[in-house]
Amino acid sequence: MGDALLQKTYTVDFLNKKRIKNDGAVPQYYVENSHEAIIPKDIFLQVQEQLKKRSSKNKRCHSSLYVLTNKVKCSNCGNIYRRVTWKNRGQKEVVWRCLTRIEKGPESCHAETIKEEILHNKILEAINNYSINQKELLGTLQKNIESVLGEDSKKEIEKLEEKMYILQNELVDFAKKGKDYAEPEKELRELRTQKQNIILKSENRRNIDIRLRVIQEYLEEIGNQGITEYSDDLVKRLIDKIEINREKLTVEFKDSKIISI
Repeated sequence: MGDALLQKTYTVDFLNKKRIKNDGAVPQYYVENSHEAIIPKDIFLQVQEQLKKRSSKNKRCHSSLYVLTNKVKCSNCGNIYRRVTWKNRGQKEVVWRCLTRIEKGPESCHAETIKEEILHNKILEAINNYSINQKELLGTLQKNIESVLGEDSKKEIEKLEEKMYILQNELVDFAKKGKDYAEPEKELRELRTQKQNIILKSENRRNIDIRLRVIQEYLEEIGNQGITEYSDDLVKRLIDKIEINREKLTVEFKDSKIISI
């Protein structure tokens, strides 16, 4: 993203040019905009957030073939639901079961198993309920988001970068002269944190704006007729998460609206 961390390693033997990892023995310097970026900073920060979410403990959610596996949670233990095919006298039936119950047995979680057909119908009902009277509400929300997006965060970032540039030069100069650089280093860290917070807030606003536009497009497509068939695509576009408590569904949409079925 165009930044550099200096002195990640340091020389311990100048004759053999042996270098080792710097674990705090010598100072390190973080320099922003030290070289041309490969990717924009806002994209880089978003990717880091996704990497955290897709850590090993969450890997099975993100690698699933089924959209609902990423969305449906058990209200009892908090684990995901998994799609399972049951066979009974040669007949196949697809159901969704709490993963804790599958892996550790029925005593570990008392969550109910739900037939896929029932799950789809309840989601469909939630989406149709959600669609009613949403157009006017979304129009208001869109205006609010656009007004917030209009705030000039670019100027704030530019001011911070000017201060950071001065401090970086000051810090390097202090280090070369053997002066105590603790104060400018502390101030530089604080400014860097402020800048990252501004970037993240700006990106969050844009993400909300994108979500609302997607929902608006959907509402325009269906008009007042509603929908009659379950669709993975609709779930992906509209729904953030679904919680199952026995056979009751709590559906949270991407604009934070919650509907219980």
